[in-house]
Amino acid sequence: MQIEFDKPRFEIGEYVWMVCAPNHSALVEIRNFNALIYQDRFGKCLAHAVSAKINSYIIDGWFDDIDHDTVPFKYMTKDEEEAKRWMKPWTVDLTDGEWFKTIGKRPTFEELHKSAVEKTFDSEDSLEESELGSCCSTLSDIRDIFITCRDKGQITGWERELLQNLLNGTHDKHEDTPLLDRVLKQLDVIWKE
Repeated sequence: MQIEFDKPRFEIGEYVWMVCAPNHSALVEIRNFNALIYQDRFGKCLAHAVSAKINSYIIDGWFDDIDHDTVPFKYMTKDEEEAKRWMKPWTVDLTDGEWFKTIGKRPTFEELHKSAVEKTFDSEDSLEESELGSCCSTLSDIRDIFITCRDKGQITGWERELLQNLLNGTHDKHEDTPLLDRVLKQLDVIWKE
């Protein structure tokens, strides 16, 4: 079986900057790649590098998808200035109640099961009632970043840039969203409509 390998963004043995957490980046060496191997609709086997093993060991990484010495490429850059921008912490000053009004509360698996069995749904906990809304996967990805900010007290510059990209590609923002507007202002991002 022959596998066609997409050229990765980086080379084995190359040193790149990696964002580990707010205020922390590291120059790391790429030791090898981890690839996703799949078959396209024409039967051709393809490999796409998705992460790299590095020469360091991350004990307590900020991102959930960093596994000690395996790092997704999205957190790596050749540019030291970009790494500095990515590691800058961004905070939002909201109370728990204000976060709830802004992004709502995702129901847990148990809550979903209970509401399905009992045919009930508490509208106070619904995402639809939040200023963010709940219509699509883009809003779900935006909510994930806001949840990180709420739970960890801050997000990295990398997450902030991802947030801005998501805001550039989504639909119109609801009207009358003073708390959501406050979050966007504190993170210095703009909802492009």
